[in-house]
Amino acid sequence: MERREILRGTGTLVAAVTGVGGASTAAGRHTRPTVQIIRTNEPVQGGQWLNVTARITNHGRLRLQGYARCIVGHDPTEVDNQYVSLASGRSTTVTLGYRTYPVQTTDVFPVRIECENGFDSRTVTVDPAP
Repeated sequence: MERREILRGTGTLVAAVTGVGGASTAAGRHTRPTVQIIRTNEPVQGGQWLNVTARITNHGRLRLQGYARCIVGHDPTEVDNQYVSLASGRSTTVTLGYRTYPVQTTDVFPVRIECENGFDSRTVTVDPAP
């Protein structure tokens, strides 16, 4: 998914294209990593493991080194992380997750995967156990 923005400068208009979770230049080249959630195993029942798989792509010129973090909830809490090291122009997938809490009614909340200035988020559902 792409988002177009018009940036007002000193008397000129510059169009910038940004993908989900990444920054770009006026030419459309990303300078920061992009993160794209490509799948989850939701809906899950409370007490089951929630998996979130994301593709991380390094669009910068330098090696990307740091942690991909899984952050969940309306009161954001980091529940998992994984170290990532990517050369320029390379991609990898990570699967992060956690054991959900038992719920009495269906719960819907955001889950976010972050990696050095890039992120993607999605709303997930946890159902009560039968």
